[in-house]
Amino acid sequence: MDKETTERDLSAFISRLQTEVHPELVLLFGSRARGDSHPNSDYDLIIVSEKFQGMRWRDRVSYLIKLWDRNDSVDLIPYTRAEFDSKKNDFLAVRTAVNEAVQLLPVRPH
Repeated sequence: MDKETTERDLSAFISRLQTEVHPELVLLFGSRARGDSHPNSDYDLIIVSEKFQGMRWRDRVSYLIKLWDRNDSVDLIPYTRAEFDSKKNDFLAVRTAVNEAVQLLPVRPH
């Protein structure tokens, strides 16, 4: 699947995120971001929002899963800005995800 199709498929979820979570950053990473996914590939998303402040990890993920209104598998990684800034420098997996990511929010001009 190509990146354009993936981004279009995510538009309803992004709209719900904007209404409920007010994210400052949403990154798509993994095979869907690279453009080498297949129809059964999951979606890998990092979501940065201050709404997560004070929430336990599992509560953050549960909250986001309720907003995910698709049959596709998804890995949702919710961070506050401080957590994200720390992890993107200290953890290889997060740094790799950031380096290959497609930024969905805020929208970058093409």
